[in-house]
Amino acid sequence: MELSNLEIMEKIDEARKFQKLGKFKEAEKVYSDSLINNGNSFDLIYSYALFSKDLKNFILAKRLLVNLTKKFPSNIKSFIVLSEILTVENRFLEAEQVLLLAKNIAPKNSDLFYNFSRLYRSGKNFDLSLKYINKAIDLNKNIDIYKIFKADILISINQVDKALSILEVMKSGEKNNKQLQIKNLLSKIYIRKKRFKNAEEILLGLVNEYNH
Repeated sequence: MELSNLEIMEKIDEARKFQKLGKFKEAEKVYSDSLINNGNSFDLIYSYALFSKDLKNFILAKRLLVNLTKKFPSNIKSFIVLSEILTVENRFLEAEQVLLLAKNIAPKNSDLFYNFSRLYRSGKNFDLSLKYINKAIDLNKNIDIYKIFKADILISINQVDKALSILEVMKSGEKNNKQLQIKNLLSKIYIRKKRFKNAEEILLGLVNEYNH
């Protein structure tokens, strides 16, 4: 039965709940059953591709994503995820080619530049990685993950004071994944700067936070 857009989103939500509970066969069945009569839904196929990627079924995920790039060439999300998988497989040149195709479609997309930066960092090309994360930040200064990633790059090239200036203003008492990343990076900086007491305070704080 062909589903409405709302019904498709409900099926995706159902599959994601199964995945979160570790019920992967049930999630797979929701996707498989839904795709029988709804194979032209970008959202459904894209979600199934992400599910396959999470399960490390890269062959299926890549096949789904390549099909999406052909069916929906104006939506660059499938290009980005495809490049992420190729990067994990150390196929850096192919990942770069995929992102360049996406750049032709959306030349001013900040997420695209962020993924260029991630790709080049994976290949240890820190100069290009820094160049592209700066472009992403210039396009969208409100996304904290870009700034955190820039700080991480700066630490890798021993520009720890610049990284520290970025992270210190972002640190807060909130308990979330973003703050976990920030505090982990701050502890690395303090160790590099031989501020061992500061690093210890942060790490002990994280242990207390995430053990309760």
